[in-house]
Amino acid sequence: MMAMSQEDKERRMKTILEKTRRLFLKDAYQRAAELKENINSWEQNELDRDSDTNGKLGDSLYRYAHTLKGVALTVGCEGIHQLSEAADSYSIQHLDAWTEETLRTMIQFQEQLFIELYREMSKEY
Repeated sequence: MMAMSQEDKERRMKTILEKTRRLFLKDAYQRAAELKENINSWEQNELDRDSDTNGKLGDSLYRYAHTLKGVALTVGCEGIHQLSEAADSYSIQHLDAWTEETLRTMIQFQEQLFIELYREMSKEY
């Protein structure tokens, strides 16, 4: 069995990273769609907002940002990484105290993340 050349190893690694990037973007897009539904539902139900409802939305916003932050930089999505890191840091400060105001701020972070996600996806497809 012949050893792989350095060039073959680099080509293989590049292929793996490209596939991982596409999977990351696809998953992030699917999660964004679900999150948008949660945000829309929260916005439409002004009368049913309570600390439990706010907490559930806040937690889902946090999990989305945290998940993106963990992988984005690895797959070359620096803009997504920076935005998700900012959203993650903000959400950590409010994890147990999601108010309408803090949720609206977090939703603004998410909207910027969605824009960056679509920009990254447009490069791929």
